[in-house]
Amino acid sequence: MLFSSGAGVRGNLGQADYAAANAFLDGYARYRSGLAESGERQGQTVSINWPLWQEGGMRVDGETEKMMQQTTGMKAMETSTGIRALYQAMASGREQVLVAEGDISRLKRSIRLNSAQHQVTRSIERGISEESLESETVAFIKQTVGNAIKISPEKIDVKTSFDQYGVDSILQINVIRELEKVTGELPKTLLFEHSNTQELANYLVANHSDRLLAFFHSENQGVSKEQVFDHPDLPKRISALHSRKPRVLKVQESVKLPNVQESEDIAVIGISGRYPMSKTLEELWEHLRNGRNCISEAPKNRWNSSLAHVLSEGGRQDHLERYYGGFLDDIDRFDHQLFGIAPEQVWELSPELRLFLEIVWETFEDAGYNKHALQEYQAKYGLGIGVFVGTMYSQYPWSIPSLEQAVLSSNATDWQIANRTSHFFNLTGPSIAINSACSSSLTAIHLACESLKQKSCSMAIAGGVNLTLDPSKYKVLDRAKFLGSGNKSKSFGAGDGYIPGEGVGAVLLKPLSLAKKDGDRIDAVIKSSFINHSGGRQMYSAPDPKQQAKLVLESIRRSGIDPLTISYVESAANGSELGDPIEIIALTNAFRTFTDRKQYCALGSVKSNIGHLEAASGISQLTKVILQFQHKTLVPTINADPINPNLKLENTPFYLQRETIPWDQPKHPKTGKSEPRRSMINSFGAGGAYANVIIEEFTENHAGNESVKPFPEEFIFVFSAKTKWSLNKYLEKMRKFLEKNSLLDIGDVAYSLQRINHQLEQRVAIVAKSNRDLIQKLDLVLESREGLENHGIYVSYEPGWKVHAFDSSMIQESLEKGDIRKLAQYWVMGETIDFGFLFKERVAPPIRLPHYAFEHRSSFSFQKDYSGLQEESDEFYQTLFEKVISGELTEEQFKQLIMMGKKEEKWIFN
Repeated sequence: MLFSSGAGVRGNLGQADYAAANAFLDGYARYRSGLAESGERQGQTVSINWPLWQEGGMRVDGETEKMMQQTTGMKAMETSTGIRALYQAMASGREQVLVAEGDISRLKRSIRLNSAQHQVTRSIERGISEESLESETVAFIKQTVGNAIKISPEKIDVKTSFDQYGVDSILQINVIRELEKVTGELPKTLLFEHSNTQELANYLVANHSDRLLAFFHSENQGVSKEQVFDHPDLPKRISALHSRKPRVLKVQESVKLPNVQESEDIAVIGISGRYPMSKTLEELWEHLRNGRNCISEAPKNRWNSSLAHVLSEGGRQDHLERYYGGFLDDIDRFDHQLFGIAPEQVWELSPELRLFLEIVWETFEDAGYNKHALQEYQAKYGLGIGVFVGTMYSQYPWSIPSLEQAVLSSNATDWQIANRTSHFFNLTGPSIAINSACSSSLTAIHLACESLKQKSCSMAIAGGVNLTLDPSKYKVLDRAKFLGSGNKSKSFGAGDGYIPGEGVGAVLLKPLSLAKKDGDRIDAVIKSSFINHSGGRQMYSAPDPKQQAKLVLESIRRSGIDPLTISYVESAANGSELGDPIEIIALTNAFRTFTDRKQYCALGSVKSNIGHLEAASGISQLTKVILQFQHKTLVPTINADPINPNLKLENTPFYLQRETIPWDQPKHPKTGKSEPRRSMINSFGAGGAYANVIIEEFTENHAGNESVKPFPEEFIFVFSAKTKWSLNKYLEKMRKFLEKNSLLDIGDVAYSLQRINHQLEQRVAIVAKSNRDLIQKLDLVLESREGLENHGIYVSYEPGWKVHAFDSSMIQESLEKGDIRKLAQYWVMGETIDFGFLFKERVAPPIRLPHYAFEHRSSFSFQKDYSGLQEESDEFYQTLFEKVISGELTEEQFKQLIMMGKKEEKWIFN
């Protein structure tokens, strides 16, 4: 008597060795029985294929047991059933007995469809290949989902998640019910586990191939599903199906990340941002280079006047009649179509989140990564990509027109900025929002670097966002004596406080060794970072020079560099009468540990141009430093005359940078050896949370095109966007870019375009051989000329539109031949094609191209009127009460709501 397992009959994914061993027992029982029949052996031999026992030694978790019952009808066998089955097997006279307990009809169906006894040659009735099975399954899923959401199946991309098409939990159940008509019972969580068409198809083919084969055969033969499953020749057909080559799931093995040490340098490989009067970093650089003041009066329509006096005693107007700051334009606008958010749901997202999503999109573009490449990267290294964002104000609910909606949206807070970003880009690393006041974004950068060194993620987005959505912020800053007067930000000058600013920015970070290995363009190298706190030695709001000096010293120690080679410090100075001089004292004390040299290091502050960006201050400082690296230029700190009388620089290592000059290659004062341009950045939070970063330019050059095999005479240039408007605007941006950069290598442009191509619905592919040729063909597209294909121009006419589906072999043949014109045709018709094969020999990193053209639409208005408020519902009061009790509604927000209720003679609570 042999105790075998059901796995010997059905097999089990992940237990090939176990299944094979049990199948051997079954085979041996048949072999010995054959010998007994011929008289060569005596006695009976039986192999019993046991299922899972309830009280057996081999156990599975409850979820696995539940799924087993759902998919096969089998449940764990009771001991009494097993004993009874043992005696029946012994009395049966058979050499093999399969035992199972559960739903008999479903068990029979499952066993018959999965039986491994029917291993015969492929039946001519079924000649379906593995590739055809997958493609038919994909088409079946697209048809099923399309019917559920009322769109054409051709418009469903196989790698776009179902939730992007509006498939909510209810529609998921409807889709699963339709699939179950073919496959039998499926887990109700299936679409959560396999969230797009391709993943779902892979699962169904791996787990339900026999039913799918039978279903597709019945469709092809015009036979109903009932006729197939009740057909008298079913065993013969099933045995033929099992003769096909087993499908092997291709699992990409992750590559082990190189060892990353505490001292590992971190590369900045992508950057983007928007700042006051600067929609792009190019515009920001022009303002910095020319020493422009980007401070202005708040736009007239920025705030609701009824809230402007909430913090004024008795509701009377006080001395703050004008609000000056660094302001962003169009913060009420957002490309909701690109990010798959319904118009009626946009108001649930704070403007900070909307801005950060767009900037992260641009940052990935800048680094040369599209969404598909991000997934491949995470799979390759087996670690997710992290998101670290600094943010400190949650004023958005105060800007929503309806008081009820304002309270109900009070959970549109900091954590959503990080988590929504991770969700949209499908990033699986740490996702953290940091609020350490004005040091938030530099702290986010530090934590991202630490996470990379600890191998908690393989790449990281780090940055910050800061907006002023309500004038009460000015009242708070004024009462705390933080707010500066006038319309100039006076870093190092005779100021009396800081001028607030708005901004959003991000960088993409990666360990330097990995960035070099992957061929990334490297903008700068973070040598070290450190954070600490002032402790309780001073008053709460007073800066502590001792802890600031310790911060600087520890950062220098971690960097492993000689501070004599730091030639620029981007200071936290913001116009504070005492804060600015205290920082210089701390810096001087730290540097004096290493040198007595005087005034060899330039000192500056981006705050003098754009104001103090508070939570986004650190990322604006880092951005300025990187721009200075790129242009090898030091820019002036403005508005510092007259200088702060408490600031004495003569006997310090520092001098104030007052003009735009070339940033010459530094040389070590002792050895005369050339050193990289290096900078230190300080960012200090009002509550004593300090952050410091030391960063240097990247001086190693990539090999360049001279080491690349000769490029072909023609290149394919691919452009895609979510909407036709965005596509046309991007083509216009590219045309201007090419005109301005006429000496660019055209191969660099083609290569970089395919790197950032997201393969969105609206598409244009152009075959061209030169810069001028490409510009002329862009003109033809923008002029909507006819007969474009005669010029090597291919255009998609409708989102997701296809003339017909192309067999994968046709595309593969074109790939192997390098027929870029055929590939261009296939691609604009909706096929997903990776054009990277055209650039396999390339070693140079991608170049910077214009960013995506967002189709912005207004998503909320700052103009609101609380007069004539309707009585709120009981549900509103209950929700408000719960938010107060749970702490979701801050004390400040609650007070404002009470005062608004009093102003309208309407009390929220009796």
